Amino acid sequence: MSRLLSKKSPNMVKIQSKHQKTKAISASFLAVLISAVFVMSVPASAMTLYQSCKQMKPFAHRALLGGKDENIERGYEDTRPAIKAAAKRDISVELDVWTSKADGTLVIMHDRTASNTTYIDTTNPDAPPADLKYVTDMTLAQIKALKTNHYNLQVPTMSEAIATAQNYSTISKVRIELKGTGLEWTDTAIDNFITAITDASMEKRVEAFSSNLGLLKKIKDKNSAIVTNWKTHISGKFADSGKLDYMIKAHLNILAIQYNKVTKADMDAMKAAGIKLAGRISNGESNYKAYASKGGGGYYKSIQTDFPQKYTAWCEAQK
Repeated sequence: MSRLLSKKSPNMVKIQSKHQKTKAISASFLAVLISAVFVMSVPASAMTLYQSCKQMKPFAHRALLGGKDENIERGYEDTRPAIKAAAKRDISVELDVWTSKADGTLVIMHDRTASNTTYIDTTNPDAPPADLKYVTDMTLAQIKALKTNHYNLQVPTMSEAIATAQNYSTISKVRIELKGTGLEWTDTAIDNFITAITDASMEKRVEAFSSNLGLLKKIKDKNSAIVTNWKTHISGKFADSGKLDYMIKAHLNILAIQYNKVTKADMDAMKAAGIKLAGRISNGESNYKAYASKGGGGYYKSIQTDFPQKYTAWCEAQK
């Protein structure tokens, strides 16, 4: 009898094995949970410069400006080849859009003065008159008769630019700055802006970027799925100015502000409200470091720069 009792049946062995596995899984889960709680409890100041800069994803200013350091001249920026070049570098892009007063066309160009980056192709029968200065006064046909300096590229419409970015999964975000005083942005122009995004099913990848709060609110009211990013120069005590309350009520998503123009209290208030912080134009190691140091609490999620490759290389060097 004792010998019978001392023998373990196959079923008992299986049950015991399952019990041991369950104990092991429970112990593993407990270890992960304790680790997660520990990480969450680490104060913001404990984040290393590398951890902070890694969380800030770079946006290529004007799709890829680069300047002479990357052997790029003006006239390459804000074009479809520039978007493709950024995609090869696994970098998100920032673009600039104007609305043409002539026919409501939305076109990608950094400056209102067309001659800053383009010249008139006089061989094109639709070429604008030589004295027509601003892209906002041209028709689409006239805009298509422009060629970019140095590269002889066409000026893309907003729809064409988005379609190009849509083809590259390496471009996770497209930030589009709505240029102008705001008066050009009629209801029709705003509808055209939203339609260009929704027709490409890019609501989750495109940010409407503007210094005009009222314009962003109109976009949000028309389509709440569009991500909105407010570009501002406000300094200090932002939460006390009433602007944060306005952003919350308008359901705006992101605030782009200089690192030295916002207090920690403001950042905490925005983080609590679910508003993300985006870094403004930043070039050079001292600026990169200033953003990364300020973003140590997980505040800044992106940084916009003329030299995204330099930023990435600098960040990796902080390991």
